[in-house]
Amino acid sequence: MNARAIAELRAERARLKFTPEALCFGPQLRAVRSPAKRKVLKCGRRSGKTTAVAIKLLLEAQQPPVVPVLYVTLTRMNAKEIIWGDLLDLNERFKLGGTPNLTDLTLYMPNGGEIKLRGANNERETAKIRGKKFKFCAVDEAQSIPDRILSPLMRDILGPTLLDYGGELWQVGTPPPVRAGIFFESYAGKLAKSREQHGWTIRENERLPARLAGKDVDEILRSVREEYGWGEEEPTYLREYLGQDIEDLEALLYAWRDSVCTWIGPQPTGKWHYIFGVDIGFDDSDAIAVLGWREGEKRVYLVDEAVAAERDVTDLANAIKAMQAKYNPLKIVIDQGGGGKKTVAELVRRHGLSLEPAEKSDKSGFIRLMNADMRKGNLLARADSIWAGDCKLVRKDFDAMAREGGKLQELSAKKGGFHSDICDAVLYGWRACYGWAERIPEAKATGIERELQRLDEWERSEGLRIEAAQRRGWLDDTDDAGWNTPD
Repeated sequence: MNARAIAELRAERARLKFTPEALCFGPQLRAVRSPAKRKVLKCGRRSGKTTAVAIKLLLEAQQPPVVPVLYVTLTRMNAKEIIWGDLLDLNERFKLGGTPNLTDLTLYMPNGGEIKLRGANNERETAKIRGKKFKFCAVDEAQSIPDRILSPLMRDILGPTLLDYGGELWQVGTPPPVRAGIFFESYAGKLAKSREQHGWTIRENERLPARLAGKDVDEILRSVREEYGWGEEEPTYLREYLGQDIEDLEALLYAWRDSVCTWIGPQPTGKWHYIFGVDIGFDDSDAIAVLGWREGEKRVYLVDEAVAAERDVTDLANAIKAMQAKYNPLKIVIDQGGGGKKTVAELVRRHGLSLEPAEKSDKSGFIRLMNADMRKGNLLARADSIWAGDCKLVRKDFDAMAREGGKLQELSAKKGGFHSDICDAVLYGWRACYGWAERIPEAKATGIERELQRLDEWERSEGLRIEAAQRRGWLDDTDDAGWNTPD
């Protein structure tokens, strides 16, 4: 089908009445028309799930009673990127008469109905929804919202807001890499029986532009696999595009494993040394990570952490000082990027804090080194820590990695990825730790332990050598494969 035929098809649709039957293909229509009050939409990428949500929002907003409807996802920016364009496109094509307000991301309909887009990146944002009344709500990209936010959002906030009008609630997403969490429980666990289940993939999406242009779906999927070098059994491909519920730990940026990384029991006795890692949030939260190691042991522990949103400079200074009084750290390393230099200057000059800029060069390389420590059990944290939970949500950006020659990249929020402030804070702090240099008394070290010590020292010394070379300009940051030594 050529561009002219597609344009004519769109013009024909515009002449149709705005009804689900005219707009939806089979699985979409079943989800939109079903009278069930609680639904889960577990779908693969490019399946058309966002279009189904947009259609449902517009339908509900135009029907009595005149009560607002709500769309929630990771952040307001995500909401704008994911669904705002679809809502405006449908509103324009079908002459629905909605008036968009970009400032508060609300589409006001002629009958008085409202479609509101909101974020759920922290507790303060979700609290803004509390006390409102809605008759429909869709929680999108639910697999990427941390349980510490999603659980109270579903139970304590959205439930009561839908109560007055017997409202409908959708949970929408792709199977998560880790088969755990509220969204997983909602389609495959103890919560699944109380929710009507819907699911489809790109194979059922008859309205995919590439298919309308004449491409076969198998050809489209084959091109996806070729782009990333995936086989047909690649877990990420099966999960992301075919919607299969499959464990896919290699899709995660950080190598947290419950069986290896979990810190069980009280803090070991002995002399401890501490380093703070601090990540300053502008649109996100501030995060403080307290990492420590004890003399005679090479392990590093995440001893404490704090994450808070909408905190001013004085609040952040007071939080750091409170932890400083408790742990007496050797140093505090802080991120100065993204406009953080002014904040750091304020913390130093007005609040008297001694801070050092966090090392941020070769982030990909140091994530690999930190992951190596995690795989060997040399970086531990409590299973219920924010960091442990976030490690299970931050995904790799395979597009960026393909462009950057395999360098580890975080899937950005604009692409539906989850960004963790505490993960950055832990990385900054871990880079500044030198627990790896601790000497284990020979009498206590077995032959295997000594071999592991030598391996640890080599890996860390190699990382420090690369870092020192970058500072001197001997190694190009964009190519860490070879040395650029001076003449």
